[in-house]
Amino acid sequence: MKLLYHFIGRDKIIDDKRYKILLKILGDGFLEPNQTGENAYFFELKGIIDPIHLGERLPISFIDRDSCDDIAFKKHMKKYSNFAIGFDKQFILDYGGNPVFYCFDSMRKSSNLRNYINVIIKHFDKLERECIKDKLELNEIISDKLSFYQILQFLKPFNFEYNSKDKAVYDEREWRVLATDDVNNKKVWDFKVRPAIEGIKCAIKEIIVPKKYCRLLKNDIKKLFPDKATPQVIIAENIVK
Repeated sequence: MKLLYHFIGRDKIIDDKRYKILLKILGDGFLEPNQTGENAYFFELKGIIDPIHLGERLPISFIDRDSCDDIAFKKHMKKYSNFAIGFDKQFILDYGGNPVFYCFDSMRKSSNLRNYINVIIKHFDKLERECIKDKLELNEIISDKLSFYQILQFLKPFNFEYNSKDKAVYDEREWRVLATDDVNNKKVWDFKVRPAIEGIKCAIKEIIVPKKYCRLLKNDIKKLFPDKATPQVIIAENIVK
C-alpha cells in the first residue's frame, strides 16, 4: 500500500495536545495549512513577494513513505512528531497533490531560480501598472499572477550547509496539496468530501501514535469510523528505535 503521511503537532511539546489535534482532524475531516512560513518557498523570497498576495491557498505537506528508507523516516518522526496520519497516495494524487521541487539556495550565494522568479514577478508588476485603468484586464493579470504564486508553493529550498548538519529537507520526499476547500470561512483541505462522492471507503489508511495512545485511539476511531473502513493503528515506538 502506498501512503503519504501528514505529521501532527510539531509545535506542541505535550503529546496529549497532539492527540487532541489528531482527534479533531479525524472528526472534522479536513486539514488546515501550515501558516508558519516553512511550507511556502515565497516566504524565503523576502522583498520579492508579498505573502498577502498569495491569499489563503497555502500548502499542506505529506511525506512519501515509499520514497525514503527507514532511517530517513525515523529521523523525520524524531524531528517533527510521533503522531501522523497515513493517507492513500492515489487519493491525494486524484486531489491534485504533487511532490515538491527541491531547489538549491543559499543566502550567501546567488540563486538563478530566485532571479528567474524575480524577473517573472517584475513582469507581472509592470503589466499591472500598465493596465491600471482597465479593470477587466487588470483582474485577469492579477489572477494570472496569483496562479503563478501557487506554483511557488511546490518549491522548497535547500543548501549544502544545511545538509552537512544532517537535516537536509530534500531527504524528506515531501508532497503537497493546496488548501482549496471553504470551511468556516477559511481555506482547508477537506478529505471527507470525496469518499462520499467517489465511493472511496476511506482516505485514511494508517494512523501513527505513541504506544500509550494506541488502545485509546482504537476505541475513538470506532466512533469516528462506524463503517468497516477503519484505519490501522501503528505504534510509533515500533518505527522509531
